[in-house]
Amino acid sequence: MNASANGTKRITDLTTTLMALLFAVAGCALLLWSSSPALRQQGGPASAFLAELGSLLVVSGALASVWQLAGKRALADELLAMAGLSRDVKIAKLSQVTLDPSAVDWGSMFDAADEVDLVMIHGTTWRGNWAERVRQHVERRGAKLRVVLPDPDRRDLMEAIASATGETAPFLAERIRDALRFFTEVVTTAHAHGNQAEIRLLTCVPFCSVIRLGAQAVLCFYSYSGRSGLPHLVCSRGGALYEFARCQVEGLLGDDHRTHLLTPPERHNALN
Repeated sequence: MNASANGTKRITDLTTTLMALLFAVAGCALLLWSSSPALRQQGGPASAFLAELGSLLVVSGALASVWQLAGKRALADELLAMAGLSRDVKIAKLSQVTLDPSAVDWGSMFDAADEVDLVMIHGTTWRGNWAERVRQHVERRGAKLRVVLPDPDRRDLMEAIASATGETAPFLAERIRDALRFFTEVVTTAHAHGNQAEIRLLTCVPFCSVIRLGAQAVLCFYSYSGRSGLPHLVCSRGGALYEFARCQVEGLLGDDHRTHLLTPPERHNALN
């Protein structure tokens, strides 16, 4: 805040304080006047009116003082907090936060996306709703698909993820193999249309799902309490949150120690 703004604020605060003091003094004067023996002897409504008016002025002065001391500061703090949150949301380019995945406009995202990255444990529910759009995507000219799934043959990994999500390791491994079969068919379709597509197997525990559809991304955090309704954060390219999602994907895809590219023979085995 500059010197001019500070000076204006001080003048405003002083004016408010003086007005509150004048209201209180005037109210006290009217109360004393209304209780004077001379006015009481005259009778009529004048005494009662002056008493009411005096009380009103005293209360108004008191409220103005309280507002000056506490209320205005609390309101300013609230506005500053809201402004800070708005700035953070703008920087992150966060467009939606929902516990209901059906509330996300996946269809529009697929329509606008040439590149799709999927990092998930198995995505059974999501695939059940959007499998056809994934197939349609890889058939488009110039489409690109990259999928990262945990390695179902790593027993230690399956047990680690199962202990976190509340599923059993065998059940989890079978669901991932089902996802592998689906995405292997999708990759075959993509290659048949001259498009790029690949599957990588993850050797570490993922902490969230990342679904990047072109210029938009959705982060879904896992629950360690077994409760449903997982938070979905929708963000756009150019924001800090989208950049985080992009870096997570690229970091996994570029790290041969944490991911393993599924070869054609391995994809063939996944279908059996």
